[in-house]
Amino acid sequence: MCSRVRQVLLVTVAVVPMVAAWAGGEVVRAPSFMIESTARQRVVAVLGFSIHCPDLVAREWSLAVAAAPELPSQSHVKTTLTPTGVAVREAGALNRGMLTLRLPVKKKDDSTRLSVQVTYEATLHARTLRPAAGGEAGKPLRLSSADRERFTAERGDCDFKHERFKKWLKDEGLQRGRDEGDLDFARRAFLTLRQKLTYEYRDEMDRKASTVCFDGKSDCGGLAGLLVAVLRSNGVPARTLYGRWAQSAVPNDRINQTPYYQWHVKAECFADGVGWVPMDLSAGIVFDRSAEGLRFFGQDAGDFLTFHVDTHLQVNSGLFGLQTISNMQGPAWWAAGQGSTKPVRIEQSWSVKAEPQK
Repeated sequence: MCSRVRQVLLVTVAVVPMVAAWAGGEVVRAPSFMIESTARQRVVAVLGFSIHCPDLVAREWSLAVAAAPELPSQSHVKTTLTPTGVAVREAGALNRGMLTLRLPVKKKDDSTRLSVQVTYEATLHARTLRPAAGGEAGKPLRLSSADRERFTAERGDCDFKHERFKKWLKDEGLQRGRDEGDLDFARRAFLTLRQKLTYEYRDEMDRKASTVCFDGKSDCGGLAGLLVAVLRSNGVPARTLYGRWAQSAVPNDRINQTPYYQWHVKAECFADGVGWVPMDLSAGIVFDRSAEGLRFFGQDAGDFLTFHVDTHLQVNSGLFGLQTISNMQGPAWWAAGQGSTKPVRIEQSWSVKAEPQK
């Protein structure tokens, strides 16, 4: 789910040489770039989550939450589940971190309701893609072969082998040129999609890339996922970042009548020699009115907390075997017992405290 995107403070981040291109039979070297990264703030974010099923008599509850990962955008990350959860890994290809909880019901009141609290702590980094000045040496950043395979694979909503997607890709001219570098192609793809797509949020949405390219519109998750699919289909490693803004929820804030708790989805692509480059396509579509159109390409204000990368987590429910969860911007939960989990009332809160980094 996406939201209105907060105004971004543009800060600098690091990148290295772009791949050389051909001009008149001679190799012309593109300028060197780097990602400049600055620790912006230390945040403690608390997610309160309560489930109430009045027609259920549960004998046991099971719950899982995403454990925030270490990324270029966030470091010194800690995730805590209350009641105490167990640290595990999901069964998917990315082996993403989780905290799980199983609670046998001991009191009658607990048979219809469950309340938990998830605390995320992280140092968030502002990043900016910029030309490298003379004498600045970037690290020789390269992805491992395993990570390159993971982040160029067709998986989850990133269904770039679908015939409809392949036809659309060709029709839009979004096929990488023979001498087009990772960063050059990523920038071109970002600008093309920004110009051609529309932001739209609805309660029920198909965010598969093959659907979004056909519809020409989606929310932040669908738009970010389509950009990632375009890049992966052309051999550029890319990933979606699912999480929430590092800002407390605003009382009574809604999107299309749906209560809004700062959910958002961004993306990153990897350029050899540069590293992971931040991209926020939905923000570019909704907010960027600049002539260049790159305000949200290569810019990360350090105000977003990522819960996990990519979609379709393979989670052991503890009660009903392995379950596929599209995304985990909030807890996934299950109950075993009698009665029905419908109707269900879910209440949540999102409170963030931040301390600027000195």
